[in-house]
Amino acid sequence: MNDNDQEARAVLRQLAQQEQLANTAGNAQNNSISQTQSPLGTIVWLLISQVVGLLSLLAWPFMLTASVYASDSSSSAAEVMLYVTLCYPVVAIGTAVAAWILLARKRRRAALIVTSMPLLFILPVVGIIVYALVVYRFQFGG
Repeated sequence: MNDNDQEARAVLRQLAQQEQLANTAGNAQNNSISQTQSPLGTIVWLLISQVVGLLSLLAWPFMLTASVYASDSSSSAAEVMLYVTLCYPVVAIGTAVAAWILLARKRRRAALIVTSMPLLFILPVVGIIVYALVVYRFQFGG
């Protein structure tokens, strides 16, 4: 073999070792950061989102009644709304339990995503109600 080839291989081995050391140090630093950060923000968001979900469960019987009456209109959209409304309590309670389990397993990002899922049910309904109130106020001056 050529001396240049041997030198090149030695340099490549040295670079690979340095990269390995850098990756090991980076992983150790990331692990220490994730272990030292407080999960307080995650816990606060879990509590807030689940209180909102609990409060929305108070309105659930009224939404279910409205969905049942709307489903009499033979509209497929009304039937979909009925099924979504029927599923909401299961989704709200299931995601709350799953979020706390994920947090206990130190999977904070997954816990935040899972606990926010019921908001996908709540926010459109709140948006429609606010829109209806604003339109009513401007149309009828009430």
